[in-house]
Amino acid sequence: MGNSRLHLIMSKLNARTALTLFFIVGAVVLLILMFTTPIPEPNKDMAYLFVGGYIGWTGASITYWFGTSKGSNDKQDELNRLRESDGNR
Repeated sequence: MGNSRLHLIMSKLNARTALTLFFIVGAVVLLILMFTTPIPEPNKDMAYLFVGGYIGWTGASITYWFGTSKGSNDKQDELNRLRESDGNR
């Protein structure tokens, strides 16, 4: 049972890391493209809207994984683990 729990924790950490890195790398690439690639005038507003939204979601993702929601999620996981261990007695 301990090994399956460790596997679950590691898969959660890997998913968190992968998602966060995906958002950060994507945001950096979009910002670099915004400053180095000319955007046609009719598409400028749409490009700014898209990049601004993406940057916002990147910030929300990072805040979730490293902010108070992450701590709350960790506490809930610990409570669930304690409940499981009490139920096995």
